[in-house]
Amino acid sequence: MRKILLIGLFIFAISDGFGQKIVLSEKEELNLRNDDFMVIGQCRKQTVVYKHHEGIGEIIFYNASFVKDRISTLAFLPTSFLKIFFSNSAEHLSVFYVLKENRKLNVYMSALKEDFSWTEPVLLQSSPSGSYRNSHDYHFCSSEDNTKTLVYTTFDENEITVLQARVVDESLVSISDIKQSITDRDLYISETASVSNDGAAFMVAGDVNTSKGNIEKLTLLSGAKGASTLTVTPMNLNQYAVSDIHLTMDNPNNNLYVSGYFADGRYSSPRGIYFSVFDMAAKGISSNHFTPLTLQISSSRTDLRDLKIRNVFLKKTGEIEIVAEKTYQNARNVGSAPPVISSSLLLSNMADNTRIVQEFSYEEIALFNLKTDGSLAWSQTILKDQTTTDDNGIFSSFGVLQHRLGHVFLFSDMSSKQSRLLACYVSANGELTVKELQSSEEVDEWSLMPRSSVQLSKSEIVMPCVSKNYLCFLKISY
Repeated sequence: MRKILLIGLFIFAISDGFGQKIVLSEKEELNLRNDDFMVIGQCRKQTVVYKHHEGIGEIIFYNASFVKDRISTLAFLPTSFLKIFFSNSAEHLSVFYVLKENRKLNVYMSALKEDFSWTEPVLLQSSPSGSYRNSHDYHFCSSEDNTKTLVYTTFDENEITVLQARVVDESLVSISDIKQSITDRDLYISETASVSNDGAAFMVAGDVNTSKGNIEKLTLLSGAKGASTLTVTPMNLNQYAVSDIHLTMDNPNNNLYVSGYFADGRYSSPRGIYFSVFDMAAKGISSNHFTPLTLQISSSRTDLRDLKIRNVFLKKTGEIEIVAEKTYQNARNVGSAPPVISSSLLLSNMADNTRIVQEFSYEEIALFNLKTDGSLAWSQTILKDQTTTDDNGIFSSFGVLQHRLGHVFLFSDMSSKQSRLLACYVSANGELTVKELQSSEEVDEWSLMPRSSVQLSKSEIVMPCVSKNYLCFLKISY
């Protein structure tokens, strides 16, 4: 596996095809402890972001020059909502939010009108809230073209698990209403789901909660547009166990890719990459692959168990590209300096000066490119060193832009006191080039959040930035 060392980085020359322009938006007030924000995407030829500050939700629209054009306030949004999700297409923007009311979890939805005001929220779905130990969350996902949204949850009813799902279009018209009892008590519905551009819904289930080992029996649940129940398709695992399952839609070819890691047993370390292709027209598995891998990443011990799959990309040629990242969390005790004057009282209180800090580490990125026959075409590794404390790692990890010349991985290099934004360019053949993005003093004042970035178009990506009590957004154009 080819390597590149980011500490003591040698900056390579970059082709003119990857020249970039960086623009910073105007700043907004922010309380990082209590507020929420995200990049939504593009709608009506403008960049759209969300900010929730001091109990008020706002949608901010930026024009092509990345100048604030207007603000649309979510005046209907209650302060006690539990989760929020946005779905946007070229002309439509919708918001979904979860609210606990009268021992129920309710999902409401609203759409942006032509005058940039909002429709009156309507109830989409309702389910029992359950107890604290047996609570079930709502999950959301959008189709590749963002015209369909899948909302689903599970809950217990008379000791039977019930799966409830809805699919709506960009006008918030319901096109599928699914409610199905899962009689197998050993079947766990995961958070992994996908919806096609025409509204077909897909979810996966396993024979074990993923926090308790690998899955030995994997099941695909599928429902065509307009379905009221789901078709259950057992996946052939060739006596292996699988983990870190992802669903990736191939809309042009009417296929669904099911991918993850495979291992010899429930508690074994992964041996390689598993992927199956589900033919949506034939409603069956058209190919099944198990590709062994040998890691040669660094001198420290690393296996696939340490690598979390972040992205799965499909190429027009039918090849599949897996992007994984090594990440882990540690807790350690940190004590203050001992007092200059010692006494029995001071010594007895020294333990009180010790606190526990949470360390969040995000290290190498591993890329695996697999051919249509399941064999490994190439692999690549980007070594990085990102360790922070007590911040949930919000400034670490990476963002990725899918460019016509390949993939651009954006991340902050934290190997020195002043972090810098790096771009790693990986071609379709796995050739790698790294460049430090040239910024300004104004940009250097902000802490960037590449992991929360969203690609707007074939050549643009936007990420949030924070500094003290302010928020702004950074747009990179290629």
